[in-house]
Amino acid sequence: MYLSDRDIRELLPELEFEARNSHHAFDPDEQIQPCSVDLRLSNVFWRRRRGHWLRRRLHRGPTVDLRRSHMQEIDPRRDWRKLELLDGESVTIRPGQVVMTRIYERFRIPPGYAGKVEGRSSYARLGLSIHCTGDFINPGWHGFLPLQLFNASPFPIKILPYLPICQLMIIKLSSLPVRSYGDDELASKYVNDDGGPSYWWRDRTVAALHKELGAANLPIAIQNEVVDLVRFEDVELLDRFEHFVSRRRIGEVDNADTLL
Repeated sequence: MYLSDRDIRELLPELEFEARNSHHAFDPDEQIQPCSVDLRLSNVFWRRRRGHWLRRRLHRGPTVDLRRSHMQEIDPRRDWRKLELLDGESVTIRPGQVVMTRIYERFRIPPGYAGKVEGRSSYARLGLSIHCTGDFINPGWHGFLPLQLFNASPFPIKILPYLPICQLMIIKLSSLPVRSYGDDELASKYVNDDGGPSYWWRDRTVAALHKELGAANLPIAIQNEVVDLVRFEDVELLDRFEHFVSRRRIGEVDNADTLL
């Protein structure tokens, strides 16, 4: 059951909407619609690092290798560059391009409810999709919801922060869940979410699959030690290290010190 505007207003203290820029405060009278809440585009974006991406295309192809999960923890977002726009600045999304960003308002979904985010038709009619997937929000989640802006039109689209880019709908559950998002047993990946790039390798199913298939080039114990010890400040050096590890045969490396 979707909550109406009346129910949403009663739930506002538990939703904990937070707008950090005092010039763009959360306004219930303006943003609450008959069955949803209009949410705005943040000034925070993530773009692929150009040189790193180009080099991958030239030498190994633009491949996200889902077999190499654990090593991502050394520098989880090395492929991405964070960009924070000032007031008046904008971002241009080229045809066929995806840009990662997040919702401006930080909020929480209380236990007993779930959330769903949809784009607004005004932007859909321009060919702008506001998420590829991930429109569902579990009870207990909190943070900045990520968005993937995709330009499906044949022309560039220029966007700026604080546009009312999407709408949040609140769904009442039939009963309180036994476990909410962030519960220790669930090993939730996006507790206090900053809305940034994916942590896909932290999924327990992915880890179990890798263990079963033996796809890693290093024993998990050595991978854990490398992840704990090493922080590469140079993106290119880390990429070379990962490429070096990928060429080792299973059992070839005895310990982390020898590898490093």
